[in-house]
Amino acid sequence: MMSSLGLAASFPNRFGDFQRRAMAAIKAHVKASATTNGSGKADFSSVEPNMYYLFAVTNTPQGFALWSSPVTIAPGANILNLEPQPLTDVSSFSE
Repeated sequence: MMSSLGLAASFPNRFGDFQRRAMAAIKAHVKASATTNGSGKADFSSVEPNMYYLFAVTNTPQGFALWSSPVTIAPGANILNLEPQPLTDVSSFSE
């Protein structure tokens, strides 16, 4: 499933319908969303303290990277430093 989401993000022309349906199903559970800046930082200022899953997918030059990581948000300021995820190369798959 995770690889399917990554491929859909990497090749929206081929897997756009799957991506739209998958993201619509995920959106029902989203508490907050953000886009990182050029240095990889994002601000989630209105997230209530609780346990969550951080989900992200991004394109890379040869494929994609995907995060699905449990995180705990405590009261007050929180800083999460996420470990880089392994890249999935799809260089043998072309549109």
